[in-house]
Amino acid sequence: MQVAVSRAHEAGVAVTECYSAVCSGVSQLPDLTLFVIAGDSYDPEIAARVAMEKSRTACGIHAAGALSHYGIVEHGITCAALWTSEPILGPLLLNEEEAIGRVGDKSTADELAAVDAGRRVGKLLSNNGGTEAPVGLGLALYAFDERIGFFGGMYDAVGPLMPLLGGRTVDRDAGDGFLFGEGKWIRRGILTLGLQSDKRAEVCLRHGWRPVGRPVLVTQSWPEPLNLDGYPAWDTYAHLPEREHKRSSAGCQPGDMALDDFALQCPLGVPVASDRYLTYDVRFAMEEGESVCWSRVPEGSLVRIMSVSAGSLQNATAESVRSVCEREPTGIAGLIGVSCITRRFVYGQTYEPEQEAVKSCLSDNVPYLVIPAFGELGPIGTGPLVACNKTVVVGGLPWNGKQKDRNVQ
Repeated sequence: MQVAVSRAHEAGVAVTECYSAVCSGVSQLPDLTLFVIAGDSYDPEIAARVAMEKSRTACGIHAAGALSHYGIVEHGITCAALWTSEPILGPLLLNEEEAIGRVGDKSTADELAAVDAGRRVGKLLSNNGGTEAPVGLGLALYAFDERIGFFGGMYDAVGPLMPLLGGRTVDRDAGDGFLFGEGKWIRRGILTLGLQSDKRAEVCLRHGWRPVGRPVLVTQSWPEPLNLDGYPAWDTYAHLPEREHKRSSAGCQPGDMALDDFALQCPLGVPVASDRYLTYDVRFAMEEGESVCWSRVPEGSLVRIMSVSAGSLQNATAESVRSVCEREPTGIAGLIGVSCITRRFVYGQTYEPEQEAVKSCLSDNVPYLVIPAFGELGPIGTGPLVACNKTVVVGGLPWNGKQKDRNVQ
């Protein structure tokens, strides 16, 4: 894998610069190019058209940024190019209606229909519906509200030998993003790739949050305001001792830390093992002069409120990267991943600590690409997929013949 970055102001120029850079000194054209377009100053149609003119296997997404060994890009275009001796499944691009059969609010969508839709997409990704289970690493980047049933269906079809990782690349409250591939571009949908190898890729999901306080029961949840133990969640958050601790740590006076800022640092944790939790966002809003709290945690869940520090986030990111590398005895050809954008908020509105954590665990010759996300997707160990928030999910690309033999200056 090779990665290149361009911060040119024109979309077409930036795409051309990136593509030329990743192909420079390489004897063969890449088998796949993935573009990450960060910032709102680029014309998506022009970026998509130029990229797909350069390569028939070009695909890309709009995201809040990109982290790579070339640095952090919040306004610019990043391109990752892959050379492989194994078949690539995809890129497969489906709009929202094609993927899950509905457009708009999914709160009343039938979960079984979402599972069936995911299986259809998984079969398309899996050798076009063939019977042989693919092996390697799957990538799913999407611009619609996640439905875990949909991704569960994908997992059923693709199988455990090709773990999937991915994320939602746009905020559900900030409008549509865009994706391109297969000669077209769309506003809302999903882009999936299957990178085949001779063995299952290693994927690791971590977050760094820890539980505080006693367990509480979710007695009401989305689409209704969140209630904990029968009371509005804002009341629980407003009186949580951890809020006072974070105020003093941040140098705030009493009352300075708004509940929405506090909730960004204190998600809900759903236990999945004796000492492991999945983390989910809690959002506050003012409606008719009152604070209202929302979360997608299912009603009836027994949860803990979670807390974090910047140091524990960095440690979790470093642990995930080390875990992937240590499980691959011959090393990895590259690393790809997603990282929740709210981790940036905890770091003090910067990606630098996350970048440092990834870079510190990799050799200088191992390229990587980490994409900020507003909802993350990955497996717990070798288990099925989960959709959650606040996490970092990384996967290692195993070596294969063409990657070793490519002539890169």
